[in-house]
Amino acid sequence: MLEESLDKIDSQEDRALFLGSARRDANTSRKDVIEKLTKALPEYDVLLEQNQRALMLPRAQSRDVKNLQKWVKGTASISRREFAYLEQGEDVVNLTGASDSALALIEDTVGDAIFFIGRCFRRIFPAACTKRKHALTA
Repeated sequence: MLEESLDKIDSQEDRALFLGSARRDANTSRKDVIEKLTKALPEYDVLLEQNQRALMLPRAQSRDVKNLQKWVKGTASISRREFAYLEQGEDVVNLTGASDSALALIEDTVGDAIFFIGRCFRRIFPAACTKRKHALTA
């Protein structure tokens, strides 16, 4: 918008343009637009840097997204509309940065083992896994 204003001012200029010195420019409209541009460019630079940093963040692992989805659904801590973004996994990033792959592998293996052992335990000892009413809550 400012660039278009500057182009319009330049095209309507009745004197020959002297590009050697902006300080000697007598056109106050052009000076105002250039001043606005000078103030707007640093803000634009900051916006570009923020976007670049956001685009460089690694994607969240699908397992992490699924765990977060389960946690949010299980706790009902936020409304369904507010966590709809989790359904689009490609939009979810890892804010902590890339994780240590060896540590992540160990965490995944331990998590899978706990889940597997729990499932086996429930099959072998189904009576021990049924919910019982406690004397205080009955």
